[in-house]
Amino acid sequence: MRGIVGRSVAIALALCLWASVASAQATAPSPDGSADDSLPTLSFGEAALRNVDGWRETGRTTGVQIDGRIATLGAPVVLGDRLVSVGRLCEPAAEACEAVGWHSTDGVEWTAARLPGEAPTVDATAAAPTRMVAVGQVGADEVEGTVWITADGLDWILAPAATPKFTRDVAATDQSIVLRAMKCLWASADGSAWTEIEGPQDVLGLESGPGGFLAWTGGRISKDVYVPAQAWRSADGTDWTELK
Repeated sequence: MRGIVGRSVAIALALCLWASVASAQATAPSPDGSADDSLPTLSFGEAALRNVDGWRETGRTTGVQIDGRIATLGAPVVLGDRLVSVGRLCEPAAEACEAVGWHSTDGVEWTAARLPGEAPTVDATAAAPTRMVAVGQVGADEVEGTVWITADGLDWILAPAATPKFTRDVAATDQSIVLRAMKCLWASADGSAWTEIEGPQDVLGLESGPGGFLAWTGGRISKDVYVPAQAWRSADGTDWTELK
């Protein structure tokens, strides 16, 4: 199993190097199960597979061109029996981009799923064993912070409660979601309500793992202000303990 997953991840990570072999295929399903002609399926063929074992950096690409649009994929994660990534579909002529989810069972064929909401943009993603979380904004005129959650990479749920704007990081376990916004932490079980955390301040980084959450604070706060770095740990994302 590890070999299969490792090979799939390697193929997925190779997408940025071998984007020129991608092509659009038939229609992709929309979140409600109906056909959606506006979302493509990406296929990375045998040329990509042949080049995975022999890495050679050829420069960075901005994405895959499909029918005048640019498709990009973010770093993939393993979610159940699928690889899941969050990326964008952009129309350069209109200077407009839409955040979409991508999913694949083999790292070669990728299908897009639309993220609900008006004009969605994604700032950060995180994965737990049974779900993936994306944070960003929705709205064209009045922008509102939000969270999307998926259990399988196919269907994305827009969380009902707005989040703080300008979210920089997100971390997740199966029980909790923690955001870093404006150097403060916010926690929620499922995105239905958010609580600002009284604990770590001036947070610079956030991660999650089997034991819960880890945050680090301090460093350069402003041009002339430095605060000693500290690490904080939490099992549930709500109660935090400074590590000394």
